[in-house]
Amino acid sequence: MSRSSPFPILETQRLILRQLTVDDSENWFKNLSDDEVAVLIGMEPLENVEESKSIIKSFSDRYEKRNGIAWAIVLKEDYTFIGTCSYEKIDKENRSGEIGYDLLKEYWGRGFMTEALRIIIEYGFENLNLNRIEAHTAAINMASRDLLRRLGFSEEGISRDSSFFRGEFRDDCYYSLLRREWTNPNKI
Repeated sequence: MSRSSPFPILETQRLILRQLTVDDSENWFKNLSDDEVAVLIGMEPLENVEESKSIIKSFSDRYEKRNGIAWAIVLKEDYTFIGTCSYEKIDKENRSGEIGYDLLKEYWGRGFMTEALRIIIEYGFENLNLNRIEAHTAAINMASRDLLRRLGFSEEGISRDSSFFRGEFRDDCYYSLLRREWTNPNKI
């Protein structure tokens, strides 16, 4: 991810991962304003589109500084926006990155996030030269925890009462995947 390189567009069988832009604000707001989605992510639902624009601008700033990157996930067949995935943090010195992801509810359970995360994991190890990819999720988010395990992540632990959300403490789970553990299913 050099300063002069164009934004990496990634493709899978069913998806295109392209740069998340301010033009995606309305679609992303739809997802992040949904209470069920927000609870699983561990945030309060967004109240207006300006909040999603602000988050997108912060990702754009991180990309310019080369310490983060965010993709919009769109269906290849009709370019419909269905969610996002990202390297929320990239630590070049320690060759590690932290992923984040969200998906519109109507697309849950169809394998789209598995497909999207596989390609950004591959990108992280092969193009960003990462050695370690981290993820954390709310302990109550069993679908996310199962997804990470399916992708080969190891649970490193549970941080008890580590976040305060809606008037109560909740546990967070921490996962990692090392380069030497990654088996790329796209390679023979």
